[in-house]
Amino acid sequence: MKKIYYTSTKIKNVITVNEIVTIHYFEYMPDFYFKGERHDFWELVYLDSGSVEIQADSEKKILKPGDIVFHKPNEFHNIKSLNVPSNVFIITFGCNSKSEKALENLIIPADNTLKKLFGNIIDEAYATFDLPKNNPYMKKLVLKENPRLGGEQMIKTYLEQALLHILRELTANNRMTLPAERDTPEEQLAKNISEYILQNLTKRIYIEEICKQFGYSAAYISRIFKGATGKTLSYYIAEAKINEAKKLIRSGSKSFQEISDYLAFDNPQYFSKVFRKYSNMSPTEYKKSCLIWQ
Repeated sequence: MKKIYYTSTKIKNVITVNEIVTIHYFEYMPDFYFKGERHDFWELVYLDSGSVEIQADSEKKILKPGDIVFHKPNEFHNIKSLNVPSNVFIITFGCNSKSEKALENLIIPADNTLKKLFGNIIDEAYATFDLPKNNPYMKKLVLKENPRLGGEQMIKTYLEQALLHILRELTANNRMTLPAERDTPEEQLAKNISEYILQNLTKRIYIEEICKQFGYSAAYISRIFKGATGKTLSYYIAEAKINEAKKLIRSGSKSFQEISDYLAFDNPQYFSKVFRKYSNMSPTEYKKSCLIWQ
């Protein structure tokens, strides 16, 4: 039989993440201030909610929810909350690629693709590493006793996908902004439902009311919402209430009893039970975890 020869294709890497240094998902108090630092690796900051001011060398800028900023190696940078509770995702990493220069001094809005990739990184990070709560001084990632198989590699892969996505958009548009994404009808419906839930957190939210509001069956809405967000409606509602409770705890404007009543929980005991389910700690423990690093 005649021998057949094949020619392999060497894969060209546009951008390669060599190492992950730290991963954080911070829930800042309204008066949080980090005095600043500089280090010889990259830092990506994504503002999930709230309002913060960042400083890069001598320049200060205010980030809007959804904004991403990159701090280049050896650039002095700091961050502070602007009088509101703020949620911030930060990942630091090493990279040796010529294309990384395009990330310098870059502030861009995150589209749906990037938000999903960041969510994947956070999910893998919590399943792979023992991440301390709200500790800006963490210097080393420590593996869990039984980490998720391939978690470290998945984090690297998701981050490289995010960086490639940004570089593609910058190249395609020859500008330092990402274009707005056009949602599918199903994604728009899920987004409208999400907004409805967030606008009604102070009420008891029933799936039947959501169906009546949007004119679809429970089966259809549940399927569309789960497909778009990866979460069931009941999970999303409870999680949204607990996220709002966290902001209120950090703001110090209400007692636990008042927060329970404000968010329409049956009683403070049930509020505490749900809070623990979605946060792995009690409201009191959560408050202490936020204060310890202020």
